[in-house]
Amino acid sequence: MLNVNLPKFWFVTVAPEIKYNWKNKNQGWFVPLDLMVGKLLNRTTVVSVEGKYAIADKYPLYDWEIEARIGLFF
Repeated sequence: MLNVNLPKFWFVTVAPEIKYNWKNKNQGWFVPLDLMVGKLLNRTTVVSVEGKYAIADKYPLYDWEIEARIGLFF
């Protein structure tokens, strides 16, 4: 996982879940591109959008995925 804090409370996170099937080597590697971009709006609210795309894919997990989040801090 790599998190980079940017100016004006923006951030970028890269956290791919790389997998390899040791039992069935024909299935091989699963390598996704996983990128999240977000911003801390104020002291209690953060918003982000995460996108995942399979670069090397021999698993039936997903072709692509997009997720939006709103976080509230108490």
